[in-house]
Amino acid sequence: MNKLFVLSLFVLVSVSEAVLMVSTNEITGRVYAIETDGVNWNSANIAAGNLSVSGLSDFHLAVIDDAAENAYFFGLLNSVGVSTTALDGGGATYAWIGFSQSGGPEPAGGWSWVSGSSSYLNWGSNAFGSEPDNFFGVQNHGALALTDWPMGDAGEWNDLDGSSNSLAYVMESSTVVPEPSTFLLTSSALLLGGLMRDRFRKTEADSLL
Repeated sequence: MNKLFVLSLFVLVSVSEAVLMVSTNEITGRVYAIETDGVNWNSANIAAGNLSVSGLSDFHLAVIDDAAENAYFFGLLNSVGVSTTALDGGGATYAWIGFSQSGGPEPAGGWSWVSGSSSYLNWGSNAFGSEPDNFFGVQNHGALALTDWPMGDAGEWNDLDGSSNSLAYVMESSTVVPEPSTFLLTSSALLLGGLMRDRFRKTEADSLL
């Protein structure tokens, strides 16, 4: 059953099993979106580039600039109940972020963000070891953990296999929205209109059967 939830801080749309949540951060002025359907990292990166919300079409996978933004993403992901897990990440729950490795000495060299630059790092680390560890030599994509794993805590990052894991993902706009409240109202109307259109199409199709 299709559902539309409009909350005080964000717009949440649930269609069948998939959930797309759109939120505007009043501090950064950027628009964020979370897709709970799990896909590999490359597919998530493509989907982010194709996303268009309320006239904004300059989305990319999330670039995390500081601890406050990391905490913000962590809260959003938990608010929609993301449940995608990674076996090569200790079976913990994760979501893709826009951090990946191409070249550079393993395991920590060559990591870069999909858009912009950030010096902030939040890799998992404890008495059992630290991330990134390039487990099995195939972990070249970053993910934000929502639950603890053997070498890190919820809210920290882990390097995972970007091909074999299907995870939820976080996207953000490059554009800064000057009036978040206005954007949310516009987004709500557009998302509701799209949802009603899809319902109409389904009803029309059913009538032809």
